Amino acid sequence: TEKKFAQVQTASKEDVDIAVKSSRKAFQTWRNYDPFKRAEHMRKLATLIEKNKERFAKIDSLSMGKPIAHAIGFDLLQAVQTINYYAGWCEKIKGETLRVDGDTFCYTLKEPIGVVGAIYPW
Repeated sequence: TEKKFAQVQTASKEDVDIAVKSSRKAFQTWRNYDPFKRAEHMRKLATLIEKNKERFAKIDSLSMGKPIAHAIGFDLLQAVQTINYYAGWCEKIKGETLRVDGDTFCYTLKEPIGVVGAIYPW
């Protein structure tokens, strides 16, 4: 239809710097947050996506040109399942004690390490 339906802002270098600084600040709280609470928040996000799937599907359909049924039945379903999957891992992060030669004590500690940024092509 060639009708404009949205306006998207582009980010400047300064915008990205502000976002990274803000994310790093929030990460300091998140990394020390109780893993069970972390999982709870992630599951709440998945529930909110599920509850609003029609709205998200319409946005996905408009921006990507895909059928709403596909957005609901695949894209959003996958998003909810992926978030729930990783929420479960919040509760399972643990270290290990490893056998090594000699009198050395060796262990691993798995913990969140930082902020991740992504650049999308659209």
